[in-house]
Amino acid sequence: MPISYLQEHGQFWLVFDVVAAPEIAEHVANKPNTAPMQPLFLGTHFEHLLEFSPCMVKIDDLSSTLNLIRELPNAQKCCLIFCFPDAISEAEVFLHFQQLIQAHIHGQPSLFRFFSQSFWVNTAKELTHSDLSIILGDASHIFWFDHCGRLSSLNSDDSSTYHRNYPYSLDSPVLLQWFINDSYI
Repeated sequence: MPISYLQEHGQFWLVFDVVAAPEIAEHVANKPNTAPMQPLFLGTHFEHLLEFSPCMVKIDDLSSTLNLIRELPNAQKCCLIFCFPDAISEAEVFLHFQQLIQAHIHGQPSLFRFFSQSFWVNTAKELTHSDLSIILGDASHIFWFDHCGRLSSLNSDDSSTYHRNYPYSLDSPVLLQWFINDSYI
């Protein structure tokens, strides 16, 4: 589905690591009429690390945001864009991202860096249908840049069943390998 169609029928949210890509935070802070960044650690057991918190921000202009990320190699490594239907509230988006950050992986609490490029490049094709459904939540699409700077995406399967069970529990075998190796979680 073309991005232009999605822009007319959805809302886009950028999740990014402010420590690894402070240029994005600066851009958002300096752009007039931009929604405020929301730190995902706010109100969680990671709140003591608030200054290092990944943030979310609503994107009004997807094309310029993609161009900005494309120009910043560090940003490509630590950003993810979600497209949610217009009916989904900002509070629901925030809660979903907070639950992902705190997901349990194979029964173990974690700090899940779901917005990391290496996560998607290395695991996207090996995630179970159930885990992908949990990660997407109500989102119709997610977008990230691969190691070559190409835009990649996944979309939800219309038949997917997403249940809001908290905490989120992810059990794909590939995640256990990463969890044991402490590669990105």
